[in-house]
Amino acid sequence: MNPISRRSFFGQATASMAVLSTFSAAAQGEHLNPEDSCAQALSNPEMRVAILGDPEKKVEWTDAALAALKKIGFNAIQLNIAWGSRPFGEPLDLIDVVSVPGEPEQPGTAGMRAEIQRRAAMAKRHGLRTIFHFGSPYLDYNPYTGEVRRIGQGGVDDESFDSNYDVANPLVAQHELKLLEELRKNFPDVDDIEVYTYDQDAWQTAEFQDSKYSAGVPLAERLPEYIRKLHKVWTEGRAATHRMWWEPWELSAGQVYAVLPQLPRTGFGLMIHTNVGEVQRSVPVDLWFRNTVRICHSMGIPVIAEAFWASRNEEIEPLTIPAPRLADEVYLAVMRVPGIVGIKEYYGLQPLSIDPDLEVLRIRLAGFQGDSSAVLKQIAGRFGRASEKMLPYLSLLSDARQLYPWDASWLGRELGRASIDHGWSAATIRGAVANTPDWQSTRRVIFMKTDNLQPHFWMLEDIQLRCRLAAEALAQALKIGDEIIDLLESAEEKAFFTVVQHDADTFQRVSLSYALHLRETNIAQQLRRNLELKKPLNPRLVAELGALLDEDVVNQHGKGRVLEMKRLYTEDPANFVVSYLLPSDASPMEGGTFTLTTR
Repeated sequence: MNPISRRSFFGQATASMAVLSTFSAAAQGEHLNPEDSCAQALSNPEMRVAILGDPEKKVEWTDAALAALKKIGFNAIQLNIAWGSRPFGEPLDLIDVVSVPGEPEQPGTAGMRAEIQRRAAMAKRHGLRTIFHFGSPYLDYNPYTGEVRRIGQGGVDDESFDSNYDVANPLVAQHELKLLEELRKNFPDVDDIEVYTYDQDAWQTAEFQDSKYSAGVPLAERLPEYIRKLHKVWTEGRAATHRMWWEPWELSAGQVYAVLPQLPRTGFGLMIHTNVGEVQRSVPVDLWFRNTVRICHSMGIPVIAEAFWASRNEEIEPLTIPAPRLADEVYLAVMRVPGIVGIKEYYGLQPLSIDPDLEVLRIRLAGFQGDSSAVLKQIAGRFGRASEKMLPYLSLLSDARQLYPWDASWLGRELGRASIDHGWSAATIRGAVANTPDWQSTRRVIFMKTDNLQPHFWMLEDIQLRCRLAAEALAQALKIGDEIIDLLESAEEKAFFTVVQHDADTFQRVSLSYALHLRETNIAQQLRRNLELKKPLNPRLVAELGALLDEDVVNQHGKGRVLEMKRLYTEDPANFVVSYLLPSDASPMEGGTFTLTTR
């Protein structure tokens, strides 16, 4: 059963490394700070957890795929993708794979159970530790009628007297514990479980709603008991070989700190995002992460850090754009925190495909102790005649990913879904807020916007400038990428980088679209101010707005509403600015959920 010894978890060495980035040097293809080196030797994380496939691209569970994961250095695997949309029919909750005896089994449960059993057996043959991931309590099970709804978070109810997912309700806890007992019986090849108690179709009742069982009782006092019950069912009699991992997702920093001392000490651990707000390539290891790991370390609770280790991830979904320097910086930042015993892929992997970011992990897990520039040089050196140009290319892609303002809003992610045809009301920075403790509190430290109020002039300008810089780095990379494709000798490499070039072009155009929309908005506001004061329109700004609209036409490939906007502006700048780019409180999501600047 691949037992995990407490001694091996807690006797691990820590790492220290100064990682610096010089954008100008990267653009010229020079080494990035060649003097930087590890202050002390890095030790490999004890657990390296993979996910096969991702929410956008399915990978079949085959011996070849698992062997490829092991070759990279993974020694454990999550058996399900565990994404809220249940892509490809992947199970997300206990009711997706087991049923309480005597209750009707849900459609599809038997098939999903058989598939996870097959995957677990295959993983064990390859010597991989196995983990099943689920949310609990399932928010769409009615504890009084037994009705199950498969509608995800449509079941969230922040108002009722008796919500379906109140863990203080004995019926709710009882049902989940019975399901977990069935998981234990039906899956002898599953070593560990990872449990979300918020999200993944799980939810918690707030003490501030007038609930039957939890009114006035802080979540930090109620939730630990439920976690302990789940832990007991899974590990009783086998805590030396099986473990429950808890993900404190959606809890505020204060709640997490308050809960930690109440958690089990054996057969238990935490899996946590690299910051309190999200998994982000550019913002790893924040104060919450360091505090959480430190507290756990002092109590002997192991912690695994969840991060993006591949060129495909949620931030740029569904695009493929490598940023190997950032992957290495995340690895080094995480591994220098005392108490980290493992790393885990958060989004999913394509181990049979070329991936410069996964090469970072393969190099590090093989014991390489050099700095990030040396890692990049190794990766670039594997592309034959294209090697010389590959180094500045990968560096510029990393620069662009780091310059882009991921911290503006959670809605800045899934960038590949953004509409380049931005709106013609004033640009905004759309915030994202769920009614959870973390969104209503600590995540405001990570994300500039967690509301939909119109931002200040300078906030718009900040995001505009950073988007423009990201777009410029991508434009440089795209020029080099065209040259690289001509130099590559392998058909597989040509195909991979052709996709990267296409996706980097999308990233470039989205970033530029945001920058243009934001600057157009601020100029229009200044020109309206001229009109309010009965002053002539500022000629410098009039010319700049015209030039921006020209650039917008090119960026949108000369199609769509931008052509009419340009015509109207050319005919009458004053009438244009009093008719368009006006602030609004409406939030129709005209450009889709993940179009950051368009309401």
